[in-house]
Amino acid sequence: MNTVYTAADAKKITALVGLDISAAFDTIDHDLLASGLKSQFGVVGAASSWLISAAVSSSCVLADTTHL
Repeated sequence: MNTVYTAADAKKITALVGLDISAAFDTIDHDLLASGLKSQFGVVGAASSWLISAAVSSSCVLADTTHL
């Protein structure tokens, strides 16, 4: 969250999206989801991996590794 606040304070374009999408992933083909995220929305890399991880398991962990 600190990164979002810092970017907003610096007048950078900033977006924070919070979604409860757990029920949506119960019936979806995860390979189809990954393909759609990449082709339709350009979601790749860590963001794609995290979303697919969240879809496959009932819990996931998101870590900010930019300051390590």
